[in-house]
Amino acid sequence: MVAIDAERYGDSLLDAAAVILTMAQYWRVIGPVIEDRRMSAKDRIAAATTPAEIEAASIGDWSITP
Repeated sequence: MVAIDAERYGDSLLDAAAVILTMAQYWRVIGPVIEDRRMSAKDRIAAATTPAEIEAASIGDWSITP
């Protein structure tokens, strides 16, 4: 699979592997943040009792800042 990525993007095998490993590390860091926000939004929506509350609860901040 690394070879396919390397060929597709014109990278060396080493460069393609570095990109894959770097992205995997980013996902290890950001994945739990995204999941926490997603589950929090589900909880807010479940607790809402009116359509307006549901609408307000469904709006979340998905921006990621360091």
